[in-house]
Amino acid sequence: VGGLFVAQTPANAATVSAYKTAVLADAPSAYYRLDEASGTSMVDASGHSHTGLYSGNVGHSAQGAVADGDMATKFSGSAASATAALDLSATNVITTEFWLNWTGTVGDDRLAAEFTDSSHPFWATDGSFYLSPDSAWDQAFEVSMGATAARDGRFSGGKFTRPSGGAWHHYAIVLDRRAGTVPPYVDGVLQPFSYRVTGNSATNFGNLTLDLMSGLSSTHLGQGTLDEFAIYPRALSQAQITNHYIA
Repeated sequence: VGGLFVAQTPANAATVSAYKTAVLADAPSAYYRLDEASGTSMVDASGHSHTGLYSGNVGHSAQGAVADGDMATKFSGSAASATAALDLSATNVITTEFWLNWTGTVGDDRLAAEFTDSSHPFWATDGSFYLSPDSAWDQAFEVSMGATAARDGRFSGGKFTRPSGGAWHHYAIVLDRRAGTVPPYVDGVLQPFSYRVTGNSATNFGNLTLDLMSGLSSTHLGQGTLDEFAIYPRALSQAQITNHYIA
């Protein structure tokens, strides 16, 4: 009207996600947005085709954590989990990053993630790790890395104070098998943490199975909503982690 042109955005135009853009810019090995509306396939958005599998009664299309409106997946703690085969054997340092709204019971060792093989717990598997938001170890958030019994079993474990349950928090945890350290960041801030090294490390991470909100035991099934789970084959810097959190 009167020579004025107003551009119209189609109702079905794809939304550009600042968070997804920030994650992909740092080249994750695997990236699960956990935004499926239905089905058993867990899509890897990294481009590396590490497609995973949902099992049990997962809650698709749950309210997500990030501002782009992307959905998340809710896990009941009784009959829901997800798995994916993942080869991290080329690196001895990784960063795990995710958003989690945890509603589990304090001190019952339920899991946000475990990386091990199909028959051995993480503490008896070379190249493994374990993330428990409600560890029986002082009811803290436990991060541990494992090795075989020949290497003295669990070789490094750390813990930090878990933030409030029933609310979204952004986690970025650097796991360094070379140094045996596990510095954790919550909502972009490095957390005070303690760790101990009790054995010898396998040099690199393994070619194993990633379990999300689950482990080898059904009693370890995580309870809460998980969103935007990524693994990077390197240590993210504090600046990168803060950039993701802001995004």
